[in-house]
Amino acid sequence: MTGVQEKLAQPGRSRRVFKAVFALLVLNAFLSMTNWWPTPFVELDKRLAPEFVLLWVALLLLVWRRRTLGPRLVALLTWVYLLLVVGRYFDTTAPALFGRNINLYWDAWQIPRVLWVTLKSYPLWIALLVFISLLALFWLVYQALRVSITVAARDAAPFALRSRWALVVTAAALALIIANYNGVRATWPVVSKPVLPTYMRQAKLLGTVFASRNVETVLAPSPSFHSDLGALDGVDVNLFFLESYGIVAFNNPVAYEKLKPSRNALAAQITASGQQVV
Repeated sequence: MTGVQEKLAQPGRSRRVFKAVFALLVLNAFLSMTNWWPTPFVELDKRLAPEFVLLWVALLLLVWRRRTLGPRLVALLTWVYLLLVVGRYFDTTAPALFGRNINLYWDAWQIPRVLWVTLKSYPLWIALLVFISLLALFWLVYQALRVSITVAARDAAPFALRSRWALVVTAAALALIIANYNGVRATWPVVSKPVLPTYMRQAKLLGTVFASRNVETVLAPSPSFHSDLGALDGVDVNLFFLESYGIVAFNNPVAYEKLKPSRNALAAQITASGQQVV
């Protein structure tokens, strides 16, 4: 009778093992994805994601102490992991599409405007459809992560805690990502780029920007701009516009009013010459 029961239980056990392995693969895939150039979409990468290993170690410790994870704790882990997934997406997509890394201080203010400029030329229903689609995608990713973390904590972690070889593999993976965090290039073919350093750089950047007491140490004293450039006396000048010139010249009230007469005069001169500015 015991042998029959074991045979009956075997298919159920196989399904749980398959679900556990699949859940771990899903969690790793979300943090090892790369950009599908030249599109805003992503493609899978077979490398090991550092933050996935950190989550796996955290699950082992939590299951070892708590035995089971409650819904609130699973939700908390899911939101943290989702934040890492969003960071991974922008960290791989921005350099591929724009040729530079994401800059939270500058880009966060511009993304809504870029979306508005892009969508306002389309019918309202298309803009609403895009917005609803993004919300649905966000919800689906959250649900996929929540289910995967639940399965990993319920099935994979207890098995790993009872398996010596699983703990050895975990220790080896942890050693790999520690070496990767320390810049060991030999790990790059098997370990994907970590996400946490990106968040740390952005936090440092924002801390520097918003800490007014550090302005004097970060920026040199501003030169005086009180001049009509009359000393040039008609000499040709090469003017190079920096990336932030437009937003400063038009959105800063002081700069806008100061530059308005010169801007109107320039526009009149351009029109009089029969040329256009686009």
